[in-house]
Amino acid sequence: MTYVGETGASFSQRFRDHLIQTVSGNYRIWDPDLQGQGKVLLLWHGLWQKGTREKLPEYLDRLEEFAPIIRKRLQTEAVFVAPLRSERRLRQRVEGAIAEHIKAQPASVSSLLPSDIRYYRRRADEEPVTVVIECLTRGPIS
Repeated sequence: MTYVGETGASFSQRFRDHLIQTVSGNYRIWDPDLQGQGKVLLLWHGLWQKGTREKLPEYLDRLEEFAPIIRKRLQTEAVFVAPLRSERRLRQRVEGAIAEHIKAQPASVSSLLPSDIRYYRRRADEEPVTVVIECLTRGPIS
């Protein structure tokens, strides 16, 4: 689990954006083989953070190296979708609660979720909400 995210866009729009951001070097690149073992080896830090855009020439120089890694990562990436029709603030709170749950897991799980991604939490003036997430799989998850 390297990312938890809410969106008001359709799944196809959001996933298309994810592909574009990944291939363009904006998102991080991890070693997919180690990630499948619950280990993290960051190969590219991405261009999404402030002050990193000047590294675009470096990314372009390394694109031939990264291309097969990105391809494998995208081919092996597991995506879990939980449709929730609600206003954005509730989706942000659910996103934050899922991220907090993952961060509370053993290091073999929690280390896969980057610590520098910020998530929204319930504010003191907001009512608690209980959300139940059910996972129906169509095959084994490895």
